[in-house]
This record gives sequence, C-alpha cells and structure tokens, in this order.
Amino acid sequence: MFLNNHSFSPYRSNDMAYTLLFDMNLLFESYVAYFFKKNYQDRDVKTQDRQYKLVESHDLFRLKPDIVIDKNIILDTKWKLINQESKNYDLSQADLYQMYAYGKKYDANDIYLIYPKTKDFQSSLDVALAYDESLNVHILCFDCIDINKNIFIF
Repeated sequence: MFLNNHSFSPYRSNDMAYTLLFDMNLLFESYVAYFFKKNYQDRDVKTQDRQYKLVESHDLFRLKPDIVIDKNIILDTKWKLINQESKNYDLSQADLYQMYAYGKKYDANDIYLIYPKTKDFQSSLDVALAYDESLNVHILCFDCIDINKNIFIF
C-alpha cells in the first residue's frame, strides 16, 4: 500500500486490508549499526552495551547506548527530524540529557547523536555542542539513500 502511494481510509467494504508496519527507530538503529560494524571492522564495535547504570549504588536505570566503539566512543541514533536552520536545531532536551549521562559514565570526551539526512538536515553540524570543557556532543547526518556517502572519523 505504501509503496504504491495508497493509504487506508475508513470505508465500508467486504475487502480486507493487511498492513506491515516497522518501528523506524529500531530499523534506523539497526541500519546504522550494520554500517559501523561493516566499515569499522578494525575497531571494537558493540551495540546496546549495558555495562553501566545511571545510579550505580542502587542498580537503577541501566544505560544502553546504541553503538559503542572502542569502549568510549558513544553513538546514539535518533529517527527524528531536525532542522539546521532552527535555533536549537529542533533537538530534544531529553536526548541531550541522555547523551550527557552516556558521556559521563563512559568517560568520553566526544559523543555523537546520529540523525537521518532530510531536506532540512543535509550535513553534520560543523561545530560540536559543548556541555562543558571536557564533554562535547556532535550532531551527525546519516545518508540512508547512499550509504557510501557516510564517512565518519573518530
């Protein structure tokens, strides 16, 4: 239905319609993880790493960054629209808090949020967003159409 540009609308009929829906967050996360595992084979790439908790003393709130490279390069994928022309790029404050926690627990200096390339987000942001003098978050653009255009250096 989707590929043929049709949509479902309420109507009475004896026809049955079937749908196949995908969780785009999981699909995007898997696609990006596949890219990093394939293209960074000389690095230690892990997905859904669960070695830290937000509150260690009470074993609360296990952290699960989408991708961890070499134990302290943290990447998290977000299937969300952001806009390079917007003052705050339409970033979610909750996502930035999440990344801050990852950065502190994994003792990282640089952490990375990865969003899909769209008409309003054509390339990775040139400047990192600084939490403080020791931790920066980079906003990366991932081209889902031409995966070979994605070049990331860590």
